[in-house]
Amino acid sequence: MELLTAIVAACAALVTAGLGVVAFRLSRAGSRYAARRAIGDLANSLATFRAEYPEVMSVARNWTPASWERLFAAPATDESKGLARYYSFVEIGLEFCNTTLGAYAEGHLPRDAFERHYRPLVRLFVTENWPMISDLLTKPYLSDYLRDEVDAGGAGGWAWATEHRKMLGMPKV
Repeated sequence: MELLTAIVAACAALVTAGLGVVAFRLSRAGSRYAARRAIGDLANSLATFRAEYPEVMSVARNWTPASWERLFAAPATDESKGLARYYSFVEIGLEFCNTTLGAYAEGHLPRDAFERHYRPLVRLFVTENWPMISDLLTKPYLSDYLRDEVDAGGAGGWAWATEHRKMLGMPKV
């Protein structure tokens, strides 16, 4: 009888371990799917924002540290409303970047997918909006994920300001 009890206990332990492995794999797959879905939703929000307010892209070209003062102008002017719209666009983009970089750091994105698909999109957003993002880098508001990515890009030879200017067809300074 003791042998039968030991066999049943061992079988129960094996079944429990097997179910644990299956549950872990399903949970991991669910986390990966959720991360990709969140990133995709944010990317779609950026595209929708650009389509609805195409002028936000021209604001990136002209952003300077002095834009902050005009952004918070009181009473609101047409210019401050345009700057506020651009600021909102950048907030969505920063959330896209942080969600993507965080998902990769937490193992929710495979390295190949990150390097070949997601990282180029993050770098595209940062490059497009480099004047504001470089300004934000001097303040404590950006995440370490984004700061690390900017540093990694620079260390890898990506000249953010130069690439921004080339993207916009602006002459080198």
